[in-house]
Amino acid sequence: RRGYLTGYVTDNPHILLQPFDVFRRRFDVATTVSGQLPLRNDVRVQVSRRVLRRHMPPERHGRDRNRVGTYLTLNRPGRPESDHLGARVLSAGMDFLDRAKRENRPFALIVDSFDVHEPWDPPIAYLNRYGGPGKGGYRPIHPFKTPLGRTDELAGNTMVLARRLYAAEVTFVDAWLGRFLRKLDELGFRENTWVVLTSDHGVQLGERGVIGKDPDLLHRELIEVPFMIRHPRGLAAGRQSRYFASAHDVGPTLLRGTGAPVPAHMNGVDLGTVFAGRRPRGRRLFTSAWGARVIAGDGRWLLVADFGGGNPHLYDTQRDPAERRNVARRHPALVRRLYREARRDAGRRGFPRAAQAFLP
Repeated sequence: RRGYLTGYVTDNPHILLQPFDVFRRRFDVATTVSGQLPLRNDVRVQVSRRVLRRHMPPERHGRDRNRVGTYLTLNRPGRPESDHLGARVLSAGMDFLDRAKRENRPFALIVDSFDVHEPWDPPIAYLNRYGGPGKGGYRPIHPFKTPLGRTDELAGNTMVLARRLYAAEVTFVDAWLGRFLRKLDELGFRENTWVVLTSDHGVQLGERGVIGKDPDLLHRELIEVPFMIRHPRGLAAGRQSRYFASAHDVGPTLLRGTGAPVPAHMNGVDLGTVFAGRRPRGRRLFTSAWGARVIAGDGRWLLVADFGGGNPHLYDTQRDPAERRNVARRHPALVRRLYREARRDAGRRGFPRAAQAFLP
């Protein structure tokens, strides 16, 4: 209604599914990039056993062979860097910027890259920065069954290579994000465009005996994610805030920052006050949930519990920064307070039943 050109660019296989067709149609431009898993189940594997062996840990005894084979069929080994999925998504984002420039219109764009999600398949130039592949070009791009595996099921060399692959893929996506931001600046959008960068979760790379993401182990390696905002005028550049910002705050911040009304049903906070040197309205703790577990933290204490409050785990992150010692029995009142706060944050309808909980 305000004349903005709207765009969504993604290779997220969930967003590409049929239930999201209506959502995608609401954008002026919706660019989809296929090739991520687990979207395609109808692909006939067209790579040799030799190629499969080079990309799968032998200790997994061929499990996930079809999944890895499907991925390699859709994403041929040795392809140019520009054909990797993260590059294709960010390139499509740059194409959208060119269109916005040609049409001389204000724009709102979401660039949703599924990388660095597994399979971890970075271009070889990035992997070489971290020590390169294993002997014979061995690259265990998917060393566990999504969403997680146990490290005691994998050889030590496989874990070393998995960490290299993950680090290389992070670097690869970061490089293409840099190209996207440079394009934004070259087109003259720096001084009139808000930029927000965030993610959904982290990954375990051997912590607590897990590789992948375990919804029962909601610790900092999973729950701490980047959240950066670049103000059009560069206000507060380089500064950090200890405020408990939330994904719920993105909408109100950007709408108010561009002079648009904020719908009443948006219950996030306008983070624009941070750029003015003020603290947003009070938020005493952060809360979230995954699977059938809820988390609540106040900067020192972290509570992880079932939706009904059972099986509580409480960690003193100051004295126990690795979050190893469950002290819930010593602090029952604190457990109850944090749980009540999380229950209040869930709103009138409360937590979903476990069977309804979202498992990425």
